[in-house]
Formats: sequence, C-alpha cells, structure tokens
Amino acid sequence: MAESTQFLRLLLTFVVVVELLEPIHLAEAGLFDRFKKCGKNKKSDYEYDGTLARKMMAYSATAYVKEHDLVRTWTCSLCRQDLTGFEPLTVKEDELFRLSYYAGYDPALNANVLVFRGSRDKTDRVSQVLNWIVNLAAFRVRPKDLGGKKKIPGYVHYGFYRAFKRLQTDVLTNIETLKAAHPDAELYVTGHSLGGALAVMATIDIRVRGIYTNPIMINFGTPRVGNGCFAQYFSKKVPRSIRVAHPGDKFTKVPPPSKLGYRHVGRTVWDKSTDSHNIYLGYSKITCRRRRSSESLPDTNSEPNISLAQDSPDQR
Repeated sequence: MAESTQFLRLLLTFVVVVELLEPIHLAEAGLFDRFKKCGKNKKSDYEYDGTLARKMMAYSATAYVKEHDLVRTWTCSLCRQDLTGFEPLTVKEDELFRLSYYAGYDPALNANVLVFRGSRDKTDRVSQVLNWIVNLAAFRVRPKDLGGKKKIPGYVHYGFYRAFKRLQTDVLTNIETLKAAHPDAELYVTGHSLGGALAVMATIDIRVRGIYTNPIMINFGTPRVGNGCFAQYFSKKVPRSIRVAHPGDKFTKVPPPSKLGYRHVGRTVWDKSTDSHNIYLGYSKITCRRRRSSESLPDTNSEPNISLAQDSPDQR
C-alpha cells in the first residue's frame, strides 16, 4: 500500500511539473529554434546487413528477460539459442523509472555490445507506467549533459534525455571497461522501442566524448528523439546508423514532426515481415525468443530510406 501511495504521488508530481514547464519549453523551442537552418542532412551510405541486424534484434529481445541473473550468466533461452559465446559484463536497472541495459563482449563479431531495454508490457504494470511517463514527456530540452564538454546542437526529447541520464554514469564506466579489455573491438549499440531512444542518446554521448570515434547503432521500432538540428548532427557523427521499422508501427511516428519539429536519425530500413510493434525480424520482445526462422526474412524485404531532407511522412 505504501509503495502504491508513493508511486501515485510521484505520478501526480510529474504531471503537475510537466503542465507547468511544457509551455516554457515549447515557447523556447518554437520562438528561438523554429526558423534555424541546420544545413542539409547527409545521406548515410552504410550498408544494411540482414544477418547482423537479426543478431542485434536478438540482443534487443534478450534485454526484456525479467530474470537478470539469466542475463548475467547468459543462460536465457535466446542466449543459448542464437547468441552463444557472448560474455556479459553488467546488467543494470534504474530503480526510479525501471530502465534497464546490459553490456558485454561478442567474440564472434569482435565487438563490445551495449543493449537497452524498451518499455515493459502489462505483465509488469508498475514498470510499464513508469516507462510511459518517460515516453510521454515529449517537450524539448538542450542535451547539455551529452558529449562531455563539447556542445551538441539542437533539442532532444526531455523524457528520453532524463532517462538516459539516470544510466549515463554507469554506461560510460562500463563502456570504458570493455574498451580497455578489448581495445581492438568495435562498439555496437542497439535497442527496441524506448530502448532504441536510449541507444540514440548513448551513442551520440559516447561518440562526441571520443570513447569510440565510429560506433555502429542498429535500432528497432525507435521513436523520434530530437529535432532536425540534432538529427543532422547525429547523422554526421554516427554515419553507421540504421533504424529498422515497420511502415505501420505507430510508435515510430511519435513525437509528431509537425508541432515539435522532431526528426528520425540514421538510415531507415523497412521490415515488412509483420505489423506488430512487439516483433521485429522474427524476434518477439514479449516472449524474448525467436518467433520464426530468420531464413524467412530475406534482406530484399527491406528498403533504405531517402534523405531526411525529403518530405516523406514516414521518414520525418
């Protein structure tokens, strides 16, 4: 009962604060940034690799495993089925907003892998509500704490930004540890849904700080994270970035671009194998396992996007 009361107070406080601050942030973003020219967005020529993307989706699905000890010991069903050999370093969950990520080393790729979990489903109601508080805080702020001392232009989603800051110190520490242990390894960052948004924050933070100068990010069902200036800066700094999406996935179409100026980052590849936000490339985030044979998902099912500068609703 006490926990429920505390949660309701937290939710009420959050709603009140958002109601008070949102007009200020909207006015700031609208009056001073609406007409700012960010320059032409550079089209990514990073080639889509279906096998690599499916492996990243398997990692993203594994992030939804509720028993963190199964991830720490790498004994979950998907771990043993499609991701054998991975060496986990850490699994972390934020107690306030129930955010989660894990990281480790993949010897088959010679890559350090950073994976963020998306929103919980209704089987974990408290975590689901807390995650959606993050999702719905869509007013824009400057990403002042990303990139260390270097300034990142544009505005970002307040909820995603604050959520990542809850994990930021721990993420950076563990990425530094992994790099020290495997100095020649690449860095892959991935996540599904809310996890994809957190992956965007982490990738640009790591890149601008210079921890990795050419990280690879492959996300799934990711919402818009920042405005046009932020998206263009991200695409310039992280050219090896792919966003896999279903054409009908409503979560990838928020926040709306028309009112707040949000834009997607990276190159878009369409997954037409299903229309469920919970399933990408044959992997279900609900059951944390493969739903169909990967052979039924040829790369030809995916189409690269055109430049963000193009007037395309799905792309904007």
